[in-house]
Amino acid sequence: MDTHIQAPDVGIVTELVNIFDTEAFDAEVEKKEGKAAKADTIASRAKKTVTEKMEEDPVFYKKFADLVEQAIKDYRQGRIDESEYLQRVTDYMETIRRGHDVDIPVKLEGHGEAQAYFGILTEIPDSVREPEMKVAEESAS
Repeated sequence: MDTHIQAPDVGIVTELVNIFDTEAFDAEVEKKEGKAAKADTIASRAKKTVTEKMEEDPVFYKKFADLVEQAIKDYRQGRIDESEYLQRVTDYMETIRRGHDVDIPVKLEGHGEAQAYFGILTEIPDSVREPEMKVAEESAS
């Protein structure tokens, strides 16, 4: 069998550059030909990053894991074209690099743990909140 079946040497297709190393990662993405290949590279590294950092801010990273996965699914099912796919995953990557979403209060910027707690607290569904909290929130408005 070894005589008839041979495989060429294994080559590295993409260097495993961290998305937070902006220059190196952007250079690695630019080496790819085609928008879909660039988007796949970004999506792959973004998924790895959110998996690695999930414990730091579970709500934030879960949201972006789902968004990246949805972008991949939309592209594969033909709901979006290569340009839209690349734009979406690039936007998601930029937000992941920033470390927070746009709806974080200004006072919490630069305080990663506070942002994580804020994200967890804002995920509490209305059905779980006590009626007194709802009344207090409505009267504060």
